[in-house]
Amino acid sequence: MKYIFSLLLVVFGFSQVVAQELNCNVRVQHPQVQNVDPAVFKTLETSIYEFMNQRTWTEDEFSEEERIECTFNLTIVEDLSPTRFKAEVIIQASRPVYNSSYKTVIFEHKDKDWEFDYAQFEPLNFNRNSYSTELTQLLAFYAYTIIAYDYDSYSFEGGTPYFNIAREVVLNAADGGKSGWGAFDSRRNRYWIIDNILDPRFAPLRDCFYKYHIEGLDMMNEDAAKGRKNILTGLEKVGQTSKSNPNSMAVTVFSNTKSDEIYEIFNFMQVPPAEKSKVGNTMVRVDPSNAQKFLSLGRSSGRSSTIPTKGTVPAGRGN
Repeated sequence: MKYIFSLLLVVFGFSQVVAQELNCNVRVQHPQVQNVDPAVFKTLETSIYEFMNQRTWTEDEFSEEERIECTFNLTIVEDLSPTRFKAEVIIQASRPVYNSSYKTVIFEHKDKDWEFDYAQFEPLNFNRNSYSTELTQLLAFYAYTIIAYDYDSYSFEGGTPYFNIAREVVLNAADGGKSGWGAFDSRRNRYWIIDNILDPRFAPLRDCFYKYHIEGLDMMNEDAAKGRKNILTGLEKVGQTSKSNPNSMAVTVFSNTKSDEIYEIFNFMQVPPAEKSKVGNTMVRVDPSNAQKFLSLGRSSGRSSTIPTKGTVPAGRGN
């Protein structure tokens, strides 16, 4: 089972505090809104915080130190009425790297396509089996997506059950004709994030995501060269997936999440020039918006690495 230590505590009669899955920091900003009492947004911030952190999202038990760290930064772009808002949200989640104090980002995404209703002190209700509200539907979607990516980073396709629940959330909202959820709204929305990640064509990307963490970052402290080699092998699979599925959301989410870190891993003095060139050429295909940065890898001598540093982290999902 998941945590042997938990079993030992039960056997020997000790108690363990069991926490919810997410440790989510929430921030609601409203710089352009003049006609709504700011207290409404402070209440909204508290309500979102409680919804994300106090709800049980899985059947697994998490101890306090095992909770998934994430942030939910919401910006109110426009007040369409006193209780209806247009908003953007940036979601980020991370997990610790084994035997290190370093934390790696596992999911990062900016969602610009969101309108929702909220009246101050309105309870946030959610039902997996039906459409709830635009506010709680989006919160639940990203909660399950974050959990799925976390599980995928510890075991190959380990997040599939939670990606499937996220797809249920998408379909329930799409059936209601809500923007941002349908296959034909755009090719860059929540529907396509889940459609891509569950499509067998993207299995090489998910294989890379798992190995990137378990056989790459998690072994960097023990054998940095081997960890980098495993990461590069996985990235080549992502490059081929990107070539076969250009402009796909799954690859876009991967590059938004990992591009800066990949550059940092390979941009230091101990990395052989041929290895830098190889990862640079691969990432040009995966993340063309940063082509110049990655092509510069083969021409740079690099610097001292900061990934990862020594320390201790909790066991992960499936261990």
